[in-house]
Amino acid sequence: MTNADSEARLEYYKKSFPDEAGGVPLTVFNGKPDVTGGGSMEKAEGVYKLYRQVIDPLLESNGGSKLAASAIKQDNKGNSTVSVTDFAKPGGDNRLRLLLVEEGIRYLGGNKVRFHYNVVRNLVGGADGFALKDRDSKHTASVDLDELRKSLNGYLDDYNSNTRPFPSSDRTLDFDNLRLIALVQDDATHEIL
Repeated sequence: MTNADSEARLEYYKKSFPDEAGGVPLTVFNGKPDVTGGGSMEKAEGVYKLYRQVIDPLLESNGGSKLAASAIKQDNKGNSTVSVTDFAKPGGDNRLRLLLVEEGIRYLGGNKVRFHYNVVRNLVGGADGFALKDRDSKHTASVDLDELRKSLNGYLDDYNSNTRPFPSSDRTLDFDNLRLIALVQDDATHEIL
């Protein structure tokens, strides 16, 4: 499930958190790495409960902006439009990032976990995202799904041959049930706004 975009995000966090962001699995909550990521299938329920203790209070905060997004798949292309309005902190190091995720895939990993949710397939518009210089802005981006599948297969072939072999040769690149996730992040603090 790894790809060049997920590696770019790992490098993003390694710059500020070299000790905590040494590799995967890596769990990040509101821009801060957490060392409780990963584990075996037997530990999954307990780890999930720990995650909820961190995430639930964060969901109650107001991020200081409004996001409206639409994504349409047409002729094997994903076209997205995202509007950011009433942004309280325009300028600075604030970025809009768009994640194309697959809702769920079945892949048996080395840890025996079989189902994986919200698998990031692409950072639409690139790993750096879009600068948010104004209080209100609109951003569009497009992804050719055939090109994305070809790129991911090439990346996985290279990684499997030159970095380390995968525990399974399965490739789950169906791109069923794709979603677009939009987030605003302060690159100075890594906080998700």
